Formats: sequence, structure tokens, C-alpha cells
Amino acid sequence: MPLILFELKSLGLYVERQVELPVIYKGHILNKTFAMGIVIYEAIIIELQAVQERMPIHHIQLLTYLRMARVKLGLLINFNADLLCNGIHRKINGNLYS
Repeated sequence: MPLILFELKSLGLYVERQVELPVIYKGHILNKTFAMGIVIYEAIIIELQAVQERMPIHHIQLLTYLRMARVKLGLLINFNADLLCNGIHRKINGNLYS
């Protein structure tokens, strides 16, 4: 079990890993799924990265997961940052409080 999952579960959180998300196009379920990295309480999606440089596609991928799963909050975490706090980016799907 990855360390981050161990830590989240030790806090008593309900955590799922590699949650499959069906791809729906114009009302039809396609023979394709996306795998969301970590999902907490079906309310927060976390995508983990270890890349030299974050690309726009990383942010777009997380926003796509948020929209398709109808989840409001996501975190993109890059462990290859000089300081971990510099590698954390929060993404919000719509209005967080509605």
C-alpha cells in the first residue's frame, strides 16, 4: 500500500485507489474507462504525479475527472517539487459551496 494511502486511512478516512470512471459520450457509454488516482469519501479526487514540470494536460485531466464524476474538489500533487507545498494545486469544479 502506498504511503499516502496508509496515512489517509490511518486518519480514519474512506479512501479508494484507481477508481474506474466510465466514459460517456452523448449519452452512450463507451468501451473506455479512466482511472482516478485516489478518491476520498467520493468527494475529493487526488491525482499524484512525479514529473519534472507540470503540463496543462495534468490540470485538464483532473478537471475532466471532476466534471465526469460530479465531484467538486480535486488536488493535483507533484512529488517532484522542491518543496511539497509548491507541488500541490487545488482544482474546483463549479461552486464549491453549492
